Amino acid sequence: MIDGANTSIIQFEPPHPKRRFSEAERQRYAGLSLVMRTMTSVKPFIEQIHQRAPGGAGAFQRLAELNQQIAVKGLYPWLEMDYSRLLFSQGGLPGGLLPNVFPNKSELHFTWGGTPGRGAEDNDRVFVLVYCEPLNHWLYSLGCAERKDYEFKLGLEIFREEFVHAWMGLISADGKRISNVSYRGEILML
Repeated sequence: MIDGANTSIIQFEPPHPKRRFSEAERQRYAGLSLVMRTMTSVKPFIEQIHQRAPGGAGAFQRLAELNQQIAVKGLYPWLEMDYSRLLFSQGGLPGGLLPNVFPNKSELHFTWGGTPGRGAEDNDRVFVLVYCEPLNHWLYSLGCAERKDYEFKLGLEIFREEFVHAWMGLISADGKRISNVSYRGEILML
């Protein structure tokens, strides 16, 4: 597991500070800045899971631009991140069927179903991301379980009595195929 807290935040500034910008340009730059602040802490993870997948080079930038279009809501200067629409991976590998996550003491219990098929294998690796917005703290793990395990428990004592956002996805054992990430919701850690 990798702790993604307190990494440097990229401030995205318009290229010509003295130039007057249109409302559409301000909206785009502000939206991309919000996405970059949100995703920068998990950039190494995104690059790692896309490393061997086709089109993996540039995955972070591609996903940041896509997230700017689909996960930012509101109008400048009142923009918000819609975490349910935030993408960290995109690919053709089938995800787990009926993925679910629920809190259990100071853990998140991830479950999924399904049998291999349509390109899925028992040894596909599960990855998870967890973000605590009040603490501005990320945790992520690659290979925490295999598809055939159908469950995984992630200890989150540091997020006790906080709300967290959780995502789950799969990557093939050889790293060449990846699933779309699946947002599992905002959960209160007990």
